[in-house]
Amino acid sequence: MKCKFCGGETADDSKYCELCGKKLRKSKAWLWILLGAGSALITAIILILSLGGSRSNSLSLSDREQVKIAAENFLTAFNNFNWDEAKQYSTPESAEQIDAYASIAAMAGATEPSEFHIEVTSTYIDYDVYPLEATAIYTYTSEGKEPESASLKLKKIDGNWLAVYEKEGFSDEEDVATVEETPDFDYNY
Repeated sequence: MKCKFCGGETADDSKYCELCGKKLRKSKAWLWILLGAGSALITAIILILSLGGSRSNSLSLSDREQVKIAAENFLTAFNNFNWDEAKQYSTPESAEQIDAYASIAAMAGATEPSEFHIEVTSTYIDYDVYPLEATAIYTYTSEGKEPESASLKLKKIDGNWLAVYEKEGFSDEEDVATVEETPDFDYNY
């Protein structure tokens, strides 16, 4: 064994260095290896348990937050006339519709976006279809007007919630009332 203080060689069963007289400590590398393996095992078990849960018709916190954030990002970009950003938060099929809307807005001379405050108030998801679909119910308020409610459909594609902007993508208050009466979904906002 080598003394860590003076570097001198000493017998493996010695408790003290034969050259400098300091107390030798046996290597505890095995303890660190055991602790590392135990930590890795615990982490793997937690990961498997968290990913292996069953799905139901209610939203997990992760899905609920993802739907809310995706809807708010899309609606904010769209209402600010940031068409390229809105397309990033929407399905590929929606890009043509957004381009058409942008062209109409430009022809109408709409250059300044309206000041809107948008708040997603509830979400639900339909786990019975593929790709998964969700609806975000939101209110929007512009200066001097009463808040209005609407809904936005989203689809989960490649792990991302994306807005569906097409004729059926946005709906008015009558559709919102129908959505809120649907008993099969969990509303949590």
